[in-house]
Amino acid sequence: MKKIITIISFFLVLFPCFVMAQDGNNTLYFLSNSPQRVKLNPAYQPEYKTYVGIPGLSGISLNFSNAFKVDDLLRWGTGDKADSVIYDVNRLHKALREKNSLVLNTEVPILAIGFRINSWYATFDITQKNDIVFSFNKDIITFFKEGNANYLGQTFDWGGLGLKVTAYNEIGFGLSKRVNDRLTVGGRFKVLFGIANADMTDSKMGVYSSPDGDTVRLSSRQNIRVSAPIKYTKDGEYVEWDNIEFDEDAVDAKFLIGTGNLGFGVDLGAQYKLLDKLTLYASVLDLGFIRWEENTYNFKQNTSFDWTGADLSNSLNKDDPNYKDFGDAFEEMTDSLENRFRLTDKQAAYTTMLNAKIYAGATYQLKEWVNFGGLLKASVMDGRFFPAITLSANLRPIRNIGASVSYSMINGDFANVGAALTAKFGPFQFFVVTDNVLAANYTSTRTASARFGFNLLFGHYQRR
Repeated sequence: MKKIITIISFFLVLFPCFVMAQDGNNTLYFLSNSPQRVKLNPAYQPEYKTYVGIPGLSGISLNFSNAFKVDDLLRWGTGDKADSVIYDVNRLHKALREKNSLVLNTEVPILAIGFRINSWYATFDITQKNDIVFSFNKDIITFFKEGNANYLGQTFDWGGLGLKVTAYNEIGFGLSKRVNDRLTVGGRFKVLFGIANADMTDSKMGVYSSPDGDTVRLSSRQNIRVSAPIKYTKDGEYVEWDNIEFDEDAVDAKFLIGTGNLGFGVDLGAQYKLLDKLTLYASVLDLGFIRWEENTYNFKQNTSFDWTGADLSNSLNKDDPNYKDFGDAFEEMTDSLENRFRLTDKQAAYTTMLNAKIYAGATYQLKEWVNFGGLLKASVMDGRFFPAITLSANLRPIRNIGASVSYSMINGDFANVGAALTAKFGPFQFFVVTDNVLAANYTSTRTASARFGFNLLFGHYQRR
């Protein structure tokens, strides 16, 4: 089991940038005088004739989103457990939806430059990106919480698991054109180099309880594709979970660059000044794919077995004589699955799509130094849409200072108050953006995001 955890941990902390979801930073979309806006709409033309992102520090983006809060799962105990943190299965169950997702992503800029040529603006950037989407059905927790007493003589459908983990490098070539005084269009062509991937393409689980409750039969069908440096040994035609391990010796420069897994993508954008004070915006990002050809594996499982595993209903009341710690019960279950569910394998190249994002918005220029913005966003991940709405006030009291405050509804979470700031001193500019300042209280939040960095700006452009 420890080896499996090690492999999963490799995907989660592949680089020093583990972080969520929803690819936030909606507040950035209308932030004044920020070259990083071009990442969200390639039609945007920065105010300065030339900008250079300080390598490694020109727009680090960290984002997180979860179906439940830490407080929904963990709480301080009472009585003799008052000094301990315990699992609260009931509270977790109440917080869950029918389909639940954990989404994490990060961007680390390696190089970013842009420059103006008359009515054109060109950009070039290199970015390291990670995307993680994990999903599960509430029914799994329901069954563990209640036990099988309510389902005797029935098959209880757990649904399936979803997992998509992608780490890749991106080289982008962007170009925007001010067509006239009202319309600006832009696009970015991207070459992608895949580093590592795990993609669950099929997952279905269910459990049958005999009428007398003596037999519980667990069925599982899984299909996961992997591109990563792993090694394993086989027992006959099967792969045992415990024989899979991460190959640390294979992590070299060639692996981290990812030249063996090639892909392509495009971003498209436009902005249109409908009225003197009203401007419309639209963009579509990450239309693309990666072809995985190095270190590729396809693991399949389709089996069932009679199980006497964990009953999490014994984890609800610590005074119950049959009380069992939630963590211990869950570990019993995973160990049982590991021992009974063996895998078959094959090696084959495969293709995955990027998680696309769609933006549509507008700003109204109330005064020369302030405008109000509204933004709609939809992210496509794991075959599902994750919607978001952001309202913002964007201020520019002086040329070198810009600020925004925002309120967002992100994937059903309504407690998101954002803020952003840009400040320029000589050619140096610092910026910081978050969609949820309340995430500082991390145990009580479902979403968090931040983007920050430094730029060098040269030659302020006075539009005629």
